[in-house]
Amino acid sequence: MTKRKHHDSEATHPEVKVVDSKHEHGGPVIVTFPGTEPAQDTLFDSYKNRTDSKKKQRIIAGETEKIEFVGKNHGPDTADIPCRYVVGVYSKKDNTVTLQEAPVFNMHRNVKALKGLKSQVSAKNSFLEAKNTLGDTFGTKKARQQIRSAERNEVKAEALGQDVVSTMQNEIDVAAQAVPTIEDIQKEQEQDRPVPPYDASATSPEHIYNLEDIISSEELNAVPIKDVLKCTTMDELKEQLPYTLSQFVNSRLLTLVTAKGKTDRKQVRMLMYISYLMAYYQMRPAMAGKRDQVNTTLYNPPAAIVDRMLERYTSSGRRTPMMQDKLACYMLILCLMVDKFIVDPELLASDLSLKPTKTINLLKNVGCKVEYLSATQVAALGLTGKVRRASLIAPVTFPVARKIPERK
Repeated sequence: MTKRKHHDSEATHPEVKVVDSKHEHGGPVIVTFPGTEPAQDTLFDSYKNRTDSKKKQRIIAGETEKIEFVGKNHGPDTADIPCRYVVGVYSKKDNTVTLQEAPVFNMHRNVKALKGLKSQVSAKNSFLEAKNTLGDTFGTKKARQQIRSAERNEVKAEALGQDVVSTMQNEIDVAAQAVPTIEDIQKEQEQDRPVPPYDASATSPEHIYNLEDIISSEELNAVPIKDVLKCTTMDELKEQLPYTLSQFVNSRLLTLVTAKGKTDRKQVRMLMYISYLMAYYQMRPAMAGKRDQVNTTLYNPPAAIVDRMLERYTSSGRRTPMMQDKLACYMLILCLMVDKFIVDPELLASDLSLKPTKTINLLKNVGCKVEYLSATQVAALGLTGKVRRASLIAPVTFPVARKIPERK
């Protein structure tokens, strides 16, 4: 029984004859792709050296739309391969296994888009090498030490390896995608603009901003003006004002309360409220969120006014730089409303102890156009020299983000 099974086994698994073949043309190869592998449908061509002494030297090359792959089985690329490889091919017809030598190819990757840059880098490196040679030959001892130090600290791309270079390139690409576009910057500016709600389609300045969005009717009616209406001189008026250093407010208030006929009480209340805002603007940011300090600085204004000031112009108990600009913009819009939407930026800058450039930037941020008056207009105002005016223009426009020039 055992003998019959042995014969059956021999019939099923016959002896295989092994033939060592030294095939020189074509045949299989072994390739390695450090880092990135090409798509499976990428085509590769094989090139053979025609010289008899180098007939086993071959080059394999293939490419995709963006990357070239090149490998060879000779030279420095194969210096670190300690052994030879063979591939066995089994033939059912001849019942043989053919062992065929399979050369190893280390494939290298070249990005097509970077080819032009390599020549520039090569030229730069050649110049640096020549410069270093001169410095090493004719330079001082200190210069030669600097050259040696630079050479020791130099990091070559080859030493990093293709994987590291690829990773760095990927990180650069991701970072580039994260850079905001000009549209993103404009959208962010729109959200952060320190102005009240506005009507972008308004065709006249008085319809761009709504007074209720800056000061509510409750606040406006709470502004005390009884004693102000009794004033007949500037000294008497200043006794009633929380902020006495504003020529803009003082001159207009005195004109209103001393004019004959019915007094425009709404204008008086608005100017008084601007005086409150100017006094509040001068407070230190750390103190601007403390109710007792606000009451003292503004000479105990109505609680409704203080409540809304703290609500509008402070964040977490203090006035941030963003809130500071918001306060200034709301105040300037009120000044525009009082003065028929044309104001003197230099006068307001003086009232607020600001540089004219800062005040002009704030006025532009609320939608004003700032221009120099003509000689005729200046003369009509009884003034001399260069005079600027800021006008709120409809439809309203705001400063746009400056586009960063592209690198060449």
